[in-house]
Amino acid sequence: MTAHIPLLKKVNYYMHKKLSIRIFLILLVLLQPALLFAGNISWFTSYDMALEAARTAHKNIFVLITAPSWCGWCVKLEENVLSTRVFQNYVSENYIALKLLDKVDGQRNPELSRFEVGGFPTVLLYDAQGKYIRDSYTQNPDAMIDTLKANVHTAGRYRPPLNELQLPERYIQTDGNGEYVNNEDGSWTVSTSGEPIIYTLKRYDYKYLYLDHPSDSSVIVLSMSGNDAHLGKETNGEWGWIDLPNVRRIGGDDFYN
Repeated sequence: MTAHIPLLKKVNYYMHKKLSIRIFLILLVLLQPALLFAGNISWFTSYDMALEAARTAHKNIFVLITAPSWCGWCVKLEENVLSTRVFQNYVSENYIALKLLDKVDGQRNPELSRFEVGGFPTVLLYDAQGKYIRDSYTQNPDAMIDTLKANVHTAGRYRPPLNELQLPERYIQTDGNGEYVNNEDGSWTVSTSGEPIIYTLKRYDYKYLYLDHPSDSSVIVLSMSGNDAHLGKETNGEWGWIDLPNVRRIGGDDFYN
């Protein structure tokens, strides 16, 4: 009887190994809809699953929001950065990667509702708790890697939903010759020269707010966090931009302080 013990151990070993392989294959099939494999990177396509993986692995999340079927800059990002060996190696070893396409089955990707997408491509970094770290879009592979390395262990901070963001009370030009006042009703009073003009708040995101002139095709763009401001004017279907004198934000959400 004892002569059969090594044989039994060997049978048990191979049965256990076969079972482990079967479990692995089952998990791979289950995860397949949530993963894309490209180069050395296994891209998640579900935010919730990427977040769970980040918490388990104690890694930050690299978020790519892209539309390669029609967006030229998205294709360039793939060529210039995402397909490089140094990028793929670094991200696969140090980050959880999440790729979200603009559309799924012909409809807007519902995952995008979690993010502020000002355009395509959008590249964001989040920590393992789902807190925002920073935007990191660039077509320069060296600059991208430098940003990833600088933030590989960075803890993010809570970023309020866009519709709950507190807009600035006003902006003033540092030379004292201009002011942009939030009227709290969707309009802004702009006083830069001559009589004040009432502009309409067109839209805003986490970076800028956009004010429409009441009569001509021009828009003022004010930074939500910095001191830059711009005036854009459309002429014959083409937009031209000029920098406005340096402005300073007064008030606004604590997120920017």
